[in-house]
Amino acid sequence: NVSNDVWLNVLEWFGRFELGLKLAPLSIRFNALVEKRFKMLKWSLEELSIRRSKGGNGPELVVGSSSRKVPIATIEPPKSIIRFSSITIRYIDDEVISFLKCIRRLFDDEMTVSFLIYPNERRSWAVVAQEIWPLLARGVARLSLDEFELRYLRRLVALDVLRSCDKLRWIETTDPAFFPQCPPNDFDCASTPCEALSKWLHTPREDGRPKVFANKMLLRRSYAMDGLVEDFQKATVSVSYIILLLIADKKKEFDLENAKTLERLTYKRTSLKVNWKYMYMLTRCPIGRDERQWTQWEEEVTERWPGSEEKSFSVIIKNGDIVSTHF
Repeated sequence: NVSNDVWLNVLEWFGRFELGLKLAPLSIRFNALVEKRFKMLKWSLEELSIRRSKGGNGPELVVGSSSRKVPIATIEPPKSIIRFSSITIRYIDDEVISFLKCIRRLFDDEMTVSFLIYPNERRSWAVVAQEIWPLLARGVARLSLDEFELRYLRRLVALDVLRSCDKLRWIETTDPAFFPQCPPNDFDCASTPCEALSKWLHTPREDGRPKVFANKMLLRRSYAMDGLVEDFQKATVSVSYIILLLIADKKKEFDLENAKTLERLTYKRTSLKVNWKYMYMLTRCPIGRDERQWTQWEEEVTERWPGSEEKSFSVIIKNGDIVSTHF
């Protein structure tokens, strides 16, 4: 005489294999309860990798570290599937693009996006800009990028491609030449990728959270920061950001204030080390900031720095990995 609601609560303690293989076969009632339980669950796709099939014709979809092959879906996934762990694209054809369009709603949530495409692979960049980037733009929150990659995206997508990504809060790079350069500008073709990066950095978020730029490579001279300091001192509009960087030459820590915007610009050493060198943090924030909130944000930046993000989308291709008559 146990009610269905009570049984559903009990079923929460069982794994999906026990539910499907042991409980469901017990009776028609248990089979119906297990089916209802499965419909209530929310699922995440495992690590997915799309690569050229070993036969050389068409793509194959591989799941997880076991390299288990599964069919490529041609319809939208059930609503119970709400996210994915990681997706790596190593081959592109019409079937792959159709698959990505089928799972497009999974890209709307925040994710990390990265590219490994050489500068001379122009066709690869054109296909990414035309076919893949439009699927990702709404959900990209963290972007791994260097100067030439941004140059391609600005040329093939839009000059203000960074500011067009509403959820983009974090940009990281391993390019020592890629650093915000003032004056911020992404309005014309003459503007550089570094100026466009600076424009994105100096565009406030609606939620008030600071944007983050992190450079993993050693900057030879601290004068790379001088433009940001000068821009801060002349500023009449407030903005919040955090920059993580490595500096080769020693620069004293500082704490500056702007009376017009009621802001601080601080430069201090963190506890984070890369190649035996300390990372430094440049923070622009309100003078009367919420210390608890900002401490949490700064700690989050250093904690998220070394690790990879769970929800990631990577494109690793060459021109020879693209097979299509449509693009």
